[in-house]
Amino acid sequence: MTKSNYLLIFFFLLMNLLIFVGCAGKKQVDLFAPDGVVDTLARADSINIRPADIHVPFYTEIAKYDNNLSSIASGVRFVKLDDEPLFRDFFIYDVQQCDSFLFLLGGEHIFMYDASGKFLRQIGRKGQGPGEYVNLNAPLQLDEKNRVLYVADGYTSRFLSYDFDGNLLKDIRYANSEWSQAYLLDSVTVMINTNVGSRFQPSQTKKLILQDYDRKTLKSFPSYLYPVERPKGNFAYGVDNILWRCGKDFYLLEYGNDTIFQITREQLIPALILTGDDLKLSKDEWFSRDK
Repeated sequence: MTKSNYLLIFFFLLMNLLIFVGCAGKKQVDLFAPDGVVDTLARADSINIRPADIHVPFYTEIAKYDNNLSSIASGVRFVKLDDEPLFRDFFIYDVQQCDSFLFLLGGEHIFMYDASGKFLRQIGRKGQGPGEYVNLNAPLQLDEKNRVLYVADGYTSRFLSYDFDGNLLKDIRYANSEWSQAYLLDSVTVMINTNVGSRFQPSQTKKLILQDYDRKTLKSFPSYLYPVERPKGNFAYGVDNILWRCGKDFYLLEYGNDTIFQITREQLIPALILTGDDLKLSKDEWFSRDK
């Protein structure tokens, strides 16, 4: 190849480079926008989903609410909690309020706030030493008059009580792992309802037992379903019996039954009967492979 050919190729490449740089510096034109119309589509190189200089209005700035769930709720109030401690990997099992305090319960935390959302303290801590817990269960129960809270550690089968300053008051063991959720019916009576894992054990014949702090059984109530034989193959079944609090009263619904009972120290009082078609199944129907 001659020297003139090398110069020609060099000149050709140089001209293409200049043309490319010149085009890159020109303003892009939207071929679909009419003449004289500014293209308003933002073409950001990167997106910051939460820029620090942008104010995000909070719920308190909403003037009107139209989403009351029922006549029981006359209003809605939102409380912004402190950013610290973070709630990362913290599932909230229960929220309770009394006096001027808010309590949030998770599997490994009890956080206490004032009414404005300011973090005050953590009640207890994770561990297996005195005053410590491993896996907390709902509900978080409060004695407002004496400023005491109670919580159950399902992993160690213990009830723990603390004052509002975070000091441990009592460490109470309850029944063994054949039972599941534990609650306080009153200041001296522990309620324990059945565990799904032991449904087929011959000893599982109760749906609810009441104990004192010495683990002595005060009262027990027979199960509608138990004992049952383990069926073969697949079958339908419930999980734990539903036990909940409404006001100062506790109620129980055993799966497979259609009656909601109020719990007292002496008896289970039928409170509501669920209406509908065949809500109460027989044992054979409940554990049938065809249902």
